[in-house]
Amino acid sequence: MSLTAKMTMDVNATLTKQLDQGVGSFPASLSKFHQMADGVGDNQSDLLFAETRTLAANTSEDLDLSGSLLDAFGTTLNFVKIKAVLVSASNANVGNIEVGGAAANGFIDWVGAFADNIIIKPNGSFMVMNPTNGYDVAAGTADKLKINNTATGATGDYSIALIGTSA
Repeated sequence: MSLTAKMTMDVNATLTKQLDQGVGSFPASLSKFHQMADGVGDNQSDLLFAETRTLAANTSEDLDLSGSLLDAFGTTLNFVKIKAVLVSASNANVGNIEVGGAAANGFIDWVGAFADNIIIKPNGSFMVMNPTNGYDVAAGTADKLKINNTATGATGDYSIALIGTSA
């Protein structure tokens, strides 16, 4: 198998204001694009996990990045580095989806501590990329990504994509 990936973060906005003698306009643009070839080096990746998942009300799951996730073809994934994380919460969610490191063996190289979470409100998304160095995954010590549904009495749906390397 081989993997190629394109990751894009893009903001294009224009602020306008009615002035005494016309309209003022300020365009702003910020874009970041990364393209990765197949492999395990800088700007390369060879592992992909992508799914839409459902969590029961007020529950969480720990995604084991080193040995329990399966790719689309049923192959067990053993991430050594994560190059990109994208999590998107369903618009139909009642509560938030939280993403962070698990209390035990938490994957926290991209946040300060296991208790730190990214809060994704319904219809929101979160993405972090580090295509050159990646974020370190250490099997058995720092390999659990926690996903939490904060809604009481309602399921929470989210989509996730993890891109990384096996070495």
